[in-house]
Amino acid sequence: MAAAPALPAQQRADGAAPDEPDRGAGGNGMTTQIPLAKIGIVIPVRNCLDYTQAALETIRTRHPYQLYVIDDYSDEPMKSWLASRPDIITFTDPPGSTGLAWNWNLGISAALADGCTQVLVINNDILLHPQAIDRMAARLGRGDLVLVTGDDIAPRCNAPKDVFTWDPAEEREDHHLDFSCFMLGEQAIRRVGWFDEGFLGAYFEDNDYYARLVRADEQALRLYCAPYFHHSMRTVNNNPKTQPLIQQRAGRNAEYFRTKWGRMPAGTREDMLSEYSAFPFGREADQDRDTQARRLEQLFWTAVDTPSDINDHLEMLYRLASSVHDVAEIGVGMAQSTCALAYTHPRKLRVYEVPRTAANVRVEYAARLSGIDFERIPAEGEVVRPESTDLLFIDGLHDEERVALELDIHAPFVRRFLVLHDTESYGERGETPGHRGIWPAVSAYMRQHPEWTLQSHLPNNNGLTVFVRDGA
Repeated sequence: MAAAPALPAQQRADGAAPDEPDRGAGGNGMTTQIPLAKIGIVIPVRNCLDYTQAALETIRTRHPYQLYVIDDYSDEPMKSWLASRPDIITFTDPPGSTGLAWNWNLGISAALADGCTQVLVINNDILLHPQAIDRMAARLGRGDLVLVTGDDIAPRCNAPKDVFTWDPAEEREDHHLDFSCFMLGEQAIRRVGWFDEGFLGAYFEDNDYYARLVRADEQALRLYCAPYFHHSMRTVNNNPKTQPLIQQRAGRNAEYFRTKWGRMPAGTREDMLSEYSAFPFGREADQDRDTQARRLEQLFWTAVDTPSDINDHLEMLYRLASSVHDVAEIGVGMAQSTCALAYTHPRKLRVYEVPRTAANVRVEYAARLSGIDFERIPAEGEVVRPESTDLLFIDGLHDEERVALELDIHAPFVRRFLVLHDTESYGERGETPGHRGIWPAVSAYMRQHPEWTLQSHLPNNNGLTVFVRDGA
């Protein structure tokens, strides 16, 4: 399949037929005035460029939208095509990804952080009816649901192209959700939580979220008036070599689900309420509501437990940040330090960093959702806009000139702690060939500013050095 079948010629650019009224909140077909939403459209991909292009060709909506693609180690044709599409925000081969749930969480985080009010998550092997997105947005916008899905008509139609002329007039709704095309907003994340990243690869993460929706007493529905066609299993069938690993992970996920809920997925809400374990994993606590505090805790301990160039120091950084109110950092890398700072729930968190990466997007939105005054400040060239803070963590470019500049600009605004990383690995020799390292800059600054005292120096894990302001 090289391209999507052509849409009917009479379709308007916004996806509605000229004579068809917008159904608004899914009523009786009467024309209603629907406020515009900003929609984030999240598409995880692995290869299958032709199907991906076909899916994107079928996107029709009256609402402004932004595309987010999570490229999960695709082949070169996919990567080249994505590089040619600057209109798409792409996260390429995100480090740390454990599978589909992780990638969904990343895309949802990015969309909500960018101000999207609704997030549509779709497989890259589906074709959308021209009214599907707007019908889903209108129904979700009524406010009585936290999640809606479209209706996969593949089992009931003769050919993929039938979806474009399928009569979507039916207003029927039911609880048989299909997560190959679903839409949610921030309320779902607040009330139900994030997708469980303990599911590796794919399979059963959607069953788990459905269980948590039911246990949280939240409503979610499939909309028959929002049809789509799902080719199904394209990623699996595209590369036979990966099938054994996919099947192995699917089996592992099945056991993970069984352990979590006490049985395999139930078919109805009633069975979920009566037959699933009262507490996930049998724990005597309400673990199915993934609070924002718990999300930050998960991100922090994952960073601590994952070997990296800084994981040995994260608990120390957490303890320092826990004793103050406002924190800031220069240089984020894989955002392990950001996880430590955010987990203390500071009043204010400022991050000076150039690139927007998968790692910092995940912690950024989780921090904001938990009520932290979080701001990511792009720092092109010279360091910009210093703010008063209690703790400043410096882990940017490890060259003498750069660190000297950062200290000159930021240190006067730091009330208590200056913390520097890589003071061993880049202490004398800089990160950039031919440049001296951190210590010459730090030593020169401290000689001129005796109000700072060395509190500790840890040589392990590339080195961590802490200075404290006298009298602080």
